[in-house]
Amino acid sequence: MKGLGLFALIVGIVVAIVAFTMDVSVPTGYGGRVNNIGLMSERQNYILIGCFIILCGLLMIIFCKKKDITPTSKSDNDRGCFDTKCPFCAELIKPEAIKCKHCGSDLEEAHSSCENRFDLSSIVLFDGKRNILNNDLVKDYAKYLFSITDDKSHFMSENKERIEQAASVIPDELKGLFKAKIDYWASEFSTTER
Repeated sequence: MKGLGLFALIVGIVVAIVAFTMDVSVPTGYGGRVNNIGLMSERQNYILIGCFIILCGLLMIIFCKKKDITPTSKSDNDRGCFDTKCPFCAELIKPEAIKCKHCGSDLEEAHSSCENRFDLSSIVLFDGKRNILNNDLVKDYAKYLFSITDDKSHFMSENKERIEQAASVIPDELKGLFKAKIDYWASEFSTTER
């Protein structure tokens, strides 16, 4: 849409420039030139049309939103993992695939080993003053844990060992916050599941 707005802006500018340079005078029988009211009116119309096209183009450029691109490949992000390719052959996988068309691997087996592919090394970020948690990564990890938990009402106790293992890479001052955020996201996911 921004491309169309840019095109309209350029066309509007060209029309306005042509209108401003348009000759509205006609020769007289006495060797002079006089302004023609009809040509002046035509020039005025072209100037207004050009300005309107410029305005439309500017509005399209300013207020145009980026299109949301929906992924066409199956990303393990849907299951809480960060790989976007088959874990066995590294080829892209379609969203509805349960078996990789390239290597024939069963993707449900990959799902069971999904937790091992979480890269939690970037879970702690430094904002220039202090360490903070990468909230998106915490949310994705909680989503994964929630998806593999059988008894959602005992989420934290059922995943205690996994959460402790993940917390081992986190500085001590952030471990409590990490566990609280995992618990928060699990409760959010259980609310939306109902």
